[in-house]
Amino acid sequence: MYTHNNSTGLWDRTKIKWSPRPTDIKPVNVRLPELTDPRAGKAAKLMQSIVSVFCGFPLSIEGINKPRAADYGVVVDAARGLVVVSRRTVLLSLCDIYITIANSLCIPATLRFMHPEHNFAIIQYDTKRIGDSNICAATLSTKRPQQGDPAYMVTFNRTSNTMCVNTVVSDMWDISITPQFLPHWRCTNTETVHYESKLLSDFRFGLVGDADGCVQCIWMPFMKTHKLDMTAGLPTRYILPALDALRRDEEPQLRRLCIEVEPLSLIAARAGGLSDSRLEEIQHANPDRNMLFIIQRIELLSKAHGVLQDLDIIVSINGKLMLHIDDLNVQYTHDALDLVILRNRSEMHLRVETTAYDGGVNKLVFWSGAIFQAP
Repeated sequence: MYTHNNSTGLWDRTKIKWSPRPTDIKPVNVRLPELTDPRAGKAAKLMQSIVSVFCGFPLSIEGINKPRAADYGVVVDAARGLVVVSRRTVLLSLCDIYITIANSLCIPATLRFMHPEHNFAIIQYDTKRIGDSNICAATLSTKRPQQGDPAYMVTFNRTSNTMCVNTVVSDMWDISITPQFLPHWRCTNTETVHYESKLLSDFRFGLVGDADGCVQCIWMPFMKTHKLDMTAGLPTRYILPALDALRRDEEPQLRRLCIEVEPLSLIAARAGGLSDSRLEEIQHANPDRNMLFIIQRIELLSKAHGVLQDLDIIVSINGKLMLHIDDLNVQYTHDALDLVILRNRSEMHLRVETTAYDGGVNKLVFWSGAIFQAP
């Protein structure tokens, strides 16, 4: 350590003692509360998968000015310590994360993955810090929920007591969050699940299981503005590709078109030039939903910018009609896509390259009181 000497004008050197070595980690035994309500059925075991997550943000970047956020998460791999949490909680990639298990043990966690469009992130804690416990990894369902499916939501109430709400799936619709004056991340191109019971709106988080005890969706908050959230169910099928990669000890690799789409009625598509033969083809292929999708926004620095345009109507991707928002997920695993679009009342065939997802902001530059980051 060097200290300035005002008498000599020199810097005096002082040797400091070695800092103490870190102590060995001692695992702590914890017991998560169990749900005894018989109405929960096989979904009762999901209560042993819920942990609390705290996230602190040392800097205000990307339009986020909150110093901290906290909510619940779900353990999806107990052996590796993987936890799925809402991006309303993990707002930034540069953050400090801690999880609390059974209101008894607080341990640090690291961010492993943030999805660029769907509303979830995956964090990881050190399993060596946990001794004997009843933590149970939740089993995620690969099925798409259907209207009328029974659902059993397990959660905590405001007094941290376990509880169950039995309901049925009422509807699924594509989320639409209006951009704000102060830009920040928004969930896009995602189908959300909604339920018949109005009680679910009283909870910010819950695991919605099916009759077999598998999680069909995670009830979680979605960020609309800095002060306003909405809650909905995120289907677990969106989480599985990234989770499977982490289970193989690989980093999830995604590619994107970097576009935002919204549903478009067929009558509006016909006004945009959809032919009668295409109309009949779409109606036969998708009898329960008569819609296509229109491009609303394109990221400026993406490879799709300049090839695609706002208000282009997507008819098909790689030869398959785009009738559902999930049909866009093919972008994550392809370097380029063959699109058929409607523009200026005519069909066009385009080959559009996708852009690699960089995982979010991982580097900042401080200079003269300003903070710089890559766009």
